Amino acid sequence: MTYVSGIYQGPVGSSQLPSTTESNDTLGKDEFLTLLVAQLQNQDPLNPTDSTEWTAQLAQYSQLEQSMNLNDTMEELLDAQKNSDRLAALSLIGKEAMVESGDFYLPSTGEVEIGYMVDGQASDITLSILNSGGATVKTIQPVELSSGNHFITWDGLDENGERLPGEVTR
Repeated sequence: MTYVSGIYQGPVGSSQLPSTTESNDTLGKDEFLTLLVAQLQNQDPLNPTDSTEWTAQLAQYSQLEQSMNLNDTMEELLDAQKNSDRLAALSLIGKEAMVESGDFYLPSTGEVEIGYMVDGQASDITLSILNSGGATVKTIQPVELSSGNHFITWDGLDENGERLPGEVTR
């Protein structure tokens, strides 16, 4: 019997080489499968590949395919989430938003709407409006005392009936 040291397939043209589909030098599932089939075709007939090694390589191929499919699915999910966020933002056009803050800007002319929240039933509420220096400029007694969010309109006049300049107040 003659010993065969290797199998010579001849020169391989560039059309027979597996191409990488990604920009880096990693192999994809198609390239991996091509190499696996080439290995099977070119194995030594007198010393075939061990079945446990073959099974391990098939398991690697399966894991690679599942990982790539998961990656594609995650990208699709991310795109869908971005589109959903855009559509949700469109529904806010023309809406008013309520922002919780202790500060607000008093315009130099006109009125300002001030919101307040009552956690439970109240018998008396006093709102003190402070200027930017911390001094009380107006005290308001709202009439709405029930639980929930409420709004009052303040004309921008202080306790003496004088118009306050436009500034950030508390």
